[in-house]
Formats: sequence, structure tokens, C-alpha cells
Amino acid sequence: MSEGSKGTPRKSPRPSPRAHHHNDDHDHHDERRPILTGHEHGHHEAFETTAQRQKDLAKLEEARHTVQDTCCGGLWQELRIIDEEIDTNRHMTWSELFYDLIFVTGVGKVGDGMKTGDLPIYVYCMYLLVIFGMWHSATTFGCRFHRGDLSNKIYFALHMLGMVFICMNIPSSYCFSKWVDCQKSAPNGKALAYSFAFVHIVEIIGFIRIGYQYYSKGSSPTEKATTFRMVRQCLRRCIEQLIPLVCWCLLASSVIDPHYAMWVFAVDLLTNGDNFIIWTLLQGINFPFERLCGCEIIPQDAFSNLALMPLHMDHYCERLGLVILIVLGETVDGIAVHGYVITASLYGTVIFAYLVVFSMKLLYFDTMIAEEETHCLFNEAHADIHTQDPNAPLNDDKERIRIERVLRPGLKSSLWIFFHQTLAVSLAMTGDALALVCEGAAEANRANHVRTFKTDVILTEGGPDMMAMALTGDGDSSGESSPNAREVLSWAVGLSFLMIGYVGFAHKQKSSLEENKERGLAATFFLLECLQVASIIFAAVISICMQYFSEDELSNVAMLTIQAFCGIFIAALSYVDECVENNARKDEFVHEIDEEEEKLIHTTTTDDDTAAEGTFTGEPVDELLVTDVKDALKGHSGPIVAELLKILERSENCLTAKTLAKVVSELPANQLTTPVDPSTEA
Repeated sequence: MSEGSKGTPRKSPRPSPRAHHHNDDHDHHDERRPILTGHEHGHHEAFETTAQRQKDLAKLEEARHTVQDTCCGGLWQELRIIDEEIDTNRHMTWSELFYDLIFVTGVGKVGDGMKTGDLPIYVYCMYLLVIFGMWHSATTFGCRFHRGDLSNKIYFALHMLGMVFICMNIPSSYCFSKWVDCQKSAPNGKALAYSFAFVHIVEIIGFIRIGYQYYSKGSSPTEKATTFRMVRQCLRRCIEQLIPLVCWCLLASSVIDPHYAMWVFAVDLLTNGDNFIIWTLLQGINFPFERLCGCEIIPQDAFSNLALMPLHMDHYCERLGLVILIVLGETVDGIAVHGYVITASLYGTVIFAYLVVFSMKLLYFDTMIAEEETHCLFNEAHADIHTQDPNAPLNDDKERIRIERVLRPGLKSSLWIFFHQTLAVSLAMTGDALALVCEGAAEANRANHVRTFKTDVILTEGGPDMMAMALTGDGDSSGESSPNAREVLSWAVGLSFLMIGYVGFAHKQKSSLEENKERGLAATFFLLECLQVASIIFAAVISICMQYFSEDELSNVAMLTIQAFCGIFIAALSYVDECVENNARKDEFVHEIDEEEEKLIHTTTTDDDTAAEGTFTGEPVDELLVTDVKDALKGHSGPIVAELLKILERSENCLTAKTLAKVVSELPANQLTTPVDPSTEA
């Protein structure tokens, strides 16, 4: 899952989600660690408190002579770009995990609106994408600047508070086009708009602070960013946040008609630079011209000028992986329905719904794992740009050149980032659709018992009117019907298969690695990769096409069974290439061990003159040289020593443990019938 940048690829002793760096203090780690995410995924030993992070980062920066300005005893620190080459063993903090849980609460609220029919599918998707964008902005800010001081705690606390406001006001916030009075029909729409505006205000304040700091103090000599670029970046980010802020305020004040709220959502989504939507579109325009004629409509220098602040890629991959994991876990809440009796239909639906979710987990986290040297974000997303800067130290040519590290992803890596946003939406949609299917099975399970009970009571007490209400519902409805669960599920699962497949295959594949070409496995891996891609596409098409079958033709249990089987089959097929590679590595390790063992067991033969002098070029294992034993006995006297030397004269050049035992047993002293007193022997 990572991409490469047109600049210098980042290589570290070992990767990550899947990517990781480690330093000399962590040489005990495996040199081929998988990257978190998904895909991957990162490999971290523990969560950190923000206080621990602050102390650890201060020690690392002090060792590299990049101490930050602080006040109040370090409680308040200036925020500067964190160099991932310094912060190589970064852990996720509890505060970040707490924000993830607040975010998933918003996902659940949006899902509730979709299941009740309050949010149409396209509105549901827009809500989730914008809410994910809010979380993503906080995540990228943390990857770049999170130091664990009080200012960061305040920033993230306010950001979380804004997300809480959003969660509060999601219900009854969307106004359908057929509704005339949106204030009465969707009373929370105005409050939701103000909640989004509040989050943008928090982000603007954060970037104003950073921009002012760089403007007033400039970049330090060791930083990989010029003062001009950082100030320009902060100004750009403030404008990106200001545009949707104004739109949300206009929507809240009814200047923009609530019926056009989706346009404001679209503006928020497109103006968020870290979403890479417009960036991906521009790279997509270049792609066919680069492939067909080798020319560029938009030059790479333009992308370099628009490049964003660098990210701590190891930590970023881990953050994406964790939020995907939490979204998958949230789906369990929807499928854990209850019935009044144990039936094959109910439990079959729940079991196969769970297997669909489990297969998604296998595909994202446990297969198609990329290592740092193959991850697309590490190979393509960042670039090094040489820029003249008067604040930079003099180089060997007596020039003040700063090598800037910027985030300038190509089409492949920008799609990798963007697809994580849409993947989170499709997985959440999968969970909500599964919840509708499982709830339908639970309702059918309860129907015979609940309705029979109601019928008995109503016929004796309530009469025909109450009977009709009991059979049709309680009459409390918003007037909008729930979506077709089978249709939503078919699209969600199919699109999830495709996006997980892209996230996994965006990296350098095993068939293109030189080590596998040397092993003669490139063709094998290429065949496996073709089979995996074909199986993913086939499974996605099968899943999408199942919406066209009625429930009488294809039951819900059968549909879930097919989707679960497809997911697990793809995961199993994706394990095959790992098995092939592991066997190849095992054979190489065994061969190396055998060679080392032969070197240790067999002594190097020498010529007669060298042997006469008792000098050898190698040492045997579990053997003793006779000459060494003789030399060790020099300076010792006594009858036993003398007898031992006589026996050694008749022995071969080397003594094994068995031979030495035999030599000792043949000593005359051992032939005596009475024990020999050591004192008398002395």
C-alpha cells in the first residue's frame, strides 16, 4: 500500500500498514516489518500518552540539535514540522484513539439516518465523506505537528468538541426537496451547519498560529522546508478552510436555501487539500498523455509548487488502518440482532453477515501486505526539492541550498489516499446494509410470537382499529421508506472488494522485485497476481449483480453466503504468494545455515610444514587438537600427566569427546582396584 514519489524513495532499516521506521536502538526488530495498512498497517508495541510523546520527541530532537522553543517549562511549545527521520519510532497516542471513537459515533449516527430513511443513499455518502474529511484533517495535522504539549491538547479537544456537536445534530438535519418548511421538517439542519463551521474555525486558528510562527522566526537550519513554503502552505490551508466556513455560515443563516445543502457538502469535500480529490483529477488528466506520447498537460513543476507539507507516513498509514478497523468493528453492533426463538434462518443470516465483515478484515489487514521498500507512499508520494534559502547552512559548494521534503503524490498514491476515504464509506455502508438484512431476519423471527400475542390481546380489548395498527406498525413514520437493503449491500460489498484490491495492488508487486527474479519466481508471482486481480474483479461483479435477483430467487442467506465465500476465497488466494515467498526464504536460510555449519565442522587443511608446527587455519567443532592438549599440559608434571602424554603421542591430530574419554580411561591409575588419593598423587 504505499506509493512512490518522483523524488527520493524513503528507505529505512524497516517498514510499516503497513510501514515502519526504526533506529539503532531497535535493532532487535525484524528487518522486514509489514506496513500498517492497509493497507496496512504499522507495527507498534504500545500506545503513548501525550506526555510520553512530548518527552520522547524532545530527547530525539535534542540528540539531533533541533531543540524547539518552549515556554512554561515545556508546557507550551512552538509547532514545527516533525521530521520522520528523527521521530522514527512514533506511537499512536490515547488522545488520537479517543478521537477515532468519537468519529465512529458520527458514522453510527449517519447510519441510523440511512436505515430509517431520513437520509437517502447519496446524502448518506456525502455526510460520511465530509465527516471523514474532518477526521482526516485532524489526523494529517497530528502527523505533521502533534508534539503532546498543552497547545496540541487544546487544539484536539476543540476539534473533538466540534465532532461531538456534529454527532448531536445529524438526526433530523436533512431537508428533502419535497418539504416546504425545512425549519420544521429538519430542525437540526442549522445547528449541523454551525457545527461544521466550528470545526473549520478551529483548523484556521491552528494554521494561523503555525504560519505566524514561521513568518516571524523562519525555518530552522535543520528543517526540510523553507520559510516561504511553510508560510504559503499555511495561507493556502486557511483559504481552503475559510471557503467552506463561509458556505456553512450562509447555509445556517438561510442565505443558502437548505434544499441546496448538498452543494455546501460538495464544496467542503473538494476544498480539503488533504482529500486529494482535485489533485487526483489533475494527475488523471496527465496520465493518458504521459502514457501515450510522453508529454504532460500539467507540468510536474506545477505539482511541486502545489505540494503539501510532508507527512509522517508510518504514523499516517497506522492511523488510516486503525480507523478502518474501528469502522469494521462498528458493523458488529448492527448484525448482533436478537430473536425470540433459535432458527436456522436467523442464525444463518447473522453468521454469514459476520463472515462478510471478517473477510473484509482479512483482505485489508492480513493479505497483500507491503513492506516499506515496496509501499507506494514511501516510493512515490514524497519528493525532495532543492531550493535556495538564505537560512539554510552552507553546503560543500558554498551554496545555501535546502533540500525540501514535500508531499507530491502521483496518480497511484493520490488514489491510494483518496480510496481510503471512499473505502471507509463503503465499509460503513456494508455494515448498515447488513444491519438491515439481519434486522429483517430478526423481525421475521419475532413476528409469529409478538403478533400472535398482540392479536390475542387486541381482539379481546382493542377492536379492529387497534388490530390494523398492530399489523401495519405504530403509525410513527417520517413518510420516507428505508432503502433496499439488498441493493445497498450488493453495491457496498462489490465496491469494497474493488477498493481493497486497489489499496493492496497499488504497491510494487513481488513479480517486479529483483530478488524474486533472481530466485526464478517472477513468473510464478505474476501468475498469482493475475489470478488475484481477476478473482477480485469477478467477486465484485458477482456481488453487484446479485441486486437484480429477488428474494424469492435468491434468499438473503444465500446472497450473504456467496459474498462471504468470495471474500474468504480472495483472502486464501492472496496467502498463496506469501507461502511461496516464505518457502523461498526458508530454503535460502537453510542453505545458508548448511554452509555455515560446514565451515564450522570441517577444519581447513594445511600443508605438512604448517601441520608440523601445529598451526591451523580453522578450528573444529566438538574436537580438540592433540597439539593444543599437549601445550596445555606443559608445565605440569606427575605420573598421570606423563602417561597421558604417551597416549596422546599415539593419537590422531584431533580428539573427539569420545576419544578423550577413552584416553583417560586407559590411564594406569584407572586400572587400580582401589581408589587413588588425590593428595598422595600430588
